[in-house]
Formats: sequence, structure tokens, C-alpha cells
Amino acid sequence: MENHCKGSTLLCVAIILGASQLSATPQTVAHSSISAPASIAGLITASDAVVTGTATGTLTGGTASATISVEKVLKGSPTSGSVLHATWPVSPGLTTPAGSSSTVHGLFYLRQTNTAGEWTALPVMLGSGWFNIVEPIPTTVPSSIVTATAASLPANPSVFDSVAVELVTVVESGNGSLYPDLVTTALEMPSPVFDAAFRRFVGGGVPALVCTGAAGLLAEGDAAIPGTVLKNYAAWSSMVNWPRVILEMATAYVSADSQALATLGSLATGEKIPTDLRVAAGTALAAIHAPASLQALASLLDDPNVDLEAAAVGGLSMFANNVPVRGHGPAAGPWKYRSNDTIEHSAFDEGLIRNRGPYYLQFWKNWWTQNQADFQQ
Repeated sequence: MENHCKGSTLLCVAIILGASQLSATPQTVAHSSISAPASIAGLITASDAVVTGTATGTLTGGTASATISVEKVLKGSPTSGSVLHATWPVSPGLTTPAGSSSTVHGLFYLRQTNTAGEWTALPVMLGSGWFNIVEPIPTTVPSSIVTATAASLPANPSVFDSVAVELVTVVESGNGSLYPDLVTTALEMPSPVFDAAFRRFVGGGVPALVCTGAAGLLAEGDAAIPGTVLKNYAAWSSMVNWPRVILEMATAYVSADSQALATLGSLATGEKIPTDLRVAAGTALAAIHAPASLQALASLLDDPNVDLEAAAVGGLSMFANNVPVRGHGPAAGPWKYRSNDTIEHSAFDEGLIRNRGPYYLQFWKNWWTQNQADFQQ
């Protein structure tokens, strides 16, 4: 059977653009352009304490150490106002001179080393500079942001919720800094703090925040956001974070809402809709492949855009073979529409459609003709 899900050219470009943005950060003390962020949810789970405060660190040989003056305790036994001592290993490949020191204010994830009060600091960035154990956060925050994030906390906030407040504060105070990545973190550890922030960003009009908010709502599966994206395309598509909106629509958006599916169908099939938005919507529609979306997908089998033809074949074949939403293989058990032919003619790859278009496209046109009565609304 052919390779079924390599994705479209535009989608690959969006992924590259999105990844390049996520690696960028103004926080040069803790991060470098070639470093990769650790999972925030993983750090919280692995730590015995999560605190904010100011740390002064020193590099000696292959070990770094820091004294951390604690301000807020989000998890664990330390107390506000206490001073903690933490160490962590440093990559031998770094060229930073021994004896280097730095002071930074931020968020720290700590694992208790022993009962004598020693701590090991967990790295928030992998493959970065020696002082990579801190998520820098501002020392002063506008009162409007403090009020908004506090209002979004649930009655009994979890550690995830409390950390989410600090991460949102970093991005919102920095007018849209691309790190920390709120969208990915919100998927790892959903919190009303993130949801409220995304809605605030979309409605707030700050250019550097708007697309982060839209991308976050797409990742959450908000029913109204595809229509909002279309309405604001002219303004948003020129923003630096726009590729992330396209990326999340294409690779993450899921909704069972009938209006959301109808909007995706209109976006994918509309000849006057911008191409990047058409392809992202078509890719999302294919990944969801709900019965209500099959008519729109079938209409794309004759589209002149090969990426949309690939989405049409991909969506119809995933439905016919009973592939779960955003899944990669058929579900177990019998399925009315699955056959050896539907499996043989499965594809979600513009390269395959470009090279063997008639083989795939004609089969699914015939399949739709034979089965469309089952899906008439």
C-alpha cells in the first residue's frame, strides 16, 4: 500500500515556518536559537517544587549552581522569601569560560536532591547555554495583565493553572514573544487560563498577540474561530505569526460542530478564498472527515490545486477506511465502506496525486457517485 499521509507542500512550508518561529526568542540569557524547549507539563510532573524568583548562577567546571531567592511557590515545600541552592550538569561541549556568572528573574523547576536542602534544577531548554534552567519572566507586569490572568484562574487552581498564569504573563507582557509556546503547552496541559488568554489576544487588537490567540483557539477546536480567521484574513495574514494560524488549522483543528464543518467546507471550496486558507481548511476537513463534510471534499476532486485534490482523496479515503479523526490507520472491526480497493487507493500526499492523479482521483469520483446518496442532507 502507498504512503498515505505525507501531507501537502503548503503544509510542510507552514510547519517549517512555524518551527523557525518557535525557536526564536529574545531571552538570550537562558536560550539559544538552536535550542529546543522541554515539555512544561513534563517539567511540572518531574519536579518537587516550582517557584518564581531571582537566581544568581555560577559555572564551575562541568557543574553550574545558583542561589534562588524565592518569591512565589507554585508547587512544593519551599516558602516565599526563602533562599534555595540548586545545581545542574552542563554540557561539556559548551565553550562558556569557567567562573561565568549571571543573574536572572524567572520560573524554576526543581527536584529535591537530598534532605539537606539541596536541589537539582531541571533544564527548560535543551541544547542551549549553561544557564538553561530558568524561564525568564518580567519583574514588573502591567496591572491590566495581572487582573486579567487572575480572573481566568478557576476556584481551586492546579499547579498547571498557576504555571499557565506565569507563561501567559511572559507572552502578554512581551507583546507576543514566541517563547514560551502557549499553543503547544495548552494542548499538553489544558487550562482555562490559556483559553481566556487566547480569546483576549484575538479580541485585543495587539498585532503580535492576535495570531497566537487564533492559533490557540484553533488548537482547542473552537467552533467559531474558522469564520473569525476568514473575516480577519486581510489584516492577520500579514502578521509575523500568521503561519502558525495556518499550521494549527491544518494539523490540529478538530470540531464536530455542524457550523464549524460548514465553514471549513466553504473555505476549502470557495474559489475566491486565499489559497493558503483554502488548503489549510481542506486539510482540516480531510483529517476530520465527518459524514457532513464529504460533499465538500468530493467537490475538490476536480480542483486545479493539487493540494486540495490530495485533501479530497485523503479525506474520502480516511472516511471509507474508518480511520479515526486525525488518525493514521483504520479502526479495528468491520466497516461498511471499507474494501481492498478503498485501501489500495488511499493517499494523502500531493506528490502521489501529482504523479498518479487519474489512478486516485477517478476511483474516488466513482466511489462518491456510488455512495453519495448515503450522505444527502
